[in-house]
Amino acid sequence: MKLIGWTHWDDPNYAECVENEELAIQVTIAYMKEKGLKFGGFHHLRGRDGVPVFDNNEKLRLSPQCWGSLMADVLDIEFTDISRSIIWSCLTPSTEEKITPVFKGDKEMKLIGWTQWFDPNYSECVENIELAIEVTIAYMKEKGLKFSGPYHQDGRHGVPVFDNNEKLCVSQRRWGGLMADVMDLDVFELFSYTAWAWYCPGGEEEIFPDESVCIFNEIPPKPDYSTISPEEFAEMIRNNWDRER
Repeated sequence: MKLIGWTHWDDPNYAECVENEELAIQVTIAYMKEKGLKFGGFHHLRGRDGVPVFDNNEKLRLSPQCWGSLMADVLDIEFTDISRSIIWSCLTPSTEEKITPVFKGDKEMKLIGWTQWFDPNYSECVENIELAIEVTIAYMKEKGLKFSGPYHQDGRHGVPVFDNNEKLCVSQRRWGGLMADVMDLDVFELFSYTAWAWYCPGGEEEIFPDESVCIFNEIPPKPDYSTISPEEFAEMIRNNWDRER
């Protein structure tokens, strides 16, 4: 089996590797060692180039924990280290440089302002989500911003907007992971993402974007539920569930 390239998690052009998964893992480890690649489980799940593709037309998709174990083998982390599979399971550790296969630096994206979750004037960032997260982290570090997942989803200007007319909308857990990187929280702590996911930690003060960079578009009116069909209401419930994951 030969690793021939990289794609994203949902690419429909490749079948999921099941029967040959163990061999695919070993091939991926050898390839990443040879090329000097290293990135966390979040990039494996959401990055544009986080999933390896092989010459049998299959792709390797792993859970964050399994990806963390793979990276532990890539970087030769000692088996005696109890946290070996945790360190790289989610975000790339802040003490490390993320090195991805293809797309690092291939496209620039600039954060130009902040808006609210339901602003209809911007499309949701999907294809460029990993890059958008990196840009947001760098921006928030530079400006000293810090706020929780609930404000990201429900605040007047908790959603970053970029120069490609896209906005970054993520779950509260994922926002917590983003904030863990902004705040340089201990990457060896398994639940570091929870510190900012659902609330502002005790002893911390939330710092929001300056009004001068906030895009105050009119907030859409709340829907009249009496006119919504059962199917549309079910879809709304599903979308709200996705926000919380």
